[in-house]
Amino acid sequence: MKSEEKYDILYNEKMNTSALCRSTENGFFGAEVYCSPYMGHVTEKDILFSRSQVTAPLKYELEKAIISNAPSGTNICFGLNGLCYPPQESVFRLTERALEIMYDLKNPITVITKSDLILRDAGLISTIAGRSGATVFIPIFCEDNVSPVFEPDTPLPSFRFEMINRLSASGIRCGVIISPVIPYITDSVSAVLRLTEKAAASGAELIVFDPSLRLTEKQKPLFQTALNSYYPDFMRFYGTFSENLYFPPMKMFITECVEKKCEEKGLKVIRDMR
Repeated sequence: MKSEEKYDILYNEKMNTSALCRSTENGFFGAEVYCSPYMGHVTEKDILFSRSQVTAPLKYELEKAIISNAPSGTNICFGLNGLCYPPQESVFRLTERALEIMYDLKNPITVITKSDLILRDAGLISTIAGRSGATVFIPIFCEDNVSPVFEPDTPLPSFRFEMINRLSASGIRCGVIISPVIPYITDSVSAVLRLTEKAAASGAELIVFDPSLRLTEKQKPLFQTALNSYYPDFMRFYGTFSENLYFPPMKMFITECVEKKCEEKGLKVIRDMR
C-alpha cells in the first residue's frame, strides 16, 4: 500500500470537511474567510501542542468548500483557526492546492505558519502577491534556547528568521507575530527587543505584538509539566492555574519598548489582530 493511501484511510475515518469558515466581521487583516485545510484543536500560534494532531478532509471536499465559500476577491486567512502546514502537508498537499485556487479566484491572502514547508510554496505565494496581494506572518515568541521547551516540533526561531529572509527576497510582504510573552521566562525586555531587531534585519515589514499568554484547558497541564521540568522556580507565580490569561509583570513597559524599537527600525506595529 502506498503511503498516501495509508494516510487517506487513517484520516477519512475522522474527516472534517469544514475547511472554511466565514467571519461575522472583518478579522485578521480584514480577512472575510478563514481557511484551514487541516482541522483540529491546534492553530499556528499555539504552543505545546503537537502539530501532527490534525485531521484532513478529502481533497475534493476541500476544493468544493473553497469554491463555494470564497468568491473572487474575498480576503482569505490561512493558519489562524487551524494549521496550514502540518507534517501531513508533504503528503496531502492540500494547502498547496488551496493556494492554487486562490490564484485562480484572484483572492488576496494572509498566511500564518511556523513551518518551513511554506518555502516550497514561496514561488506560488509570490505570484499571488503580485496578482492580488499576499502577506506571510511567522510566529516567533522566543529565542533558540527556549523554543524546544514550548515548540518541540517546529523549526528553531533562528531558522524562522531565515525563512522570512527567503520569503521577503521573493517579493512577499512578511511579518513576525511576537506572542505569547511568557511571564518570568520570555518577558526580558532585551530578549523581546532582540526578536524585533532580528525581524527587521530579516526583511520583515510588520510586527504583531501581543504580550498575553492564553492557556486553554488542554494546554494548562502541558504548560504545568513544562514549567515543572524546566522552570520549577517559577511554578509558584502561576498559582493553581485557575486562570486562562496571564500577562508579564511589566506588560505596558515591554509594549512601549517594542513600539519604540519598531518605529526606530521602520516596522509597522499591528496592535490589534482584528
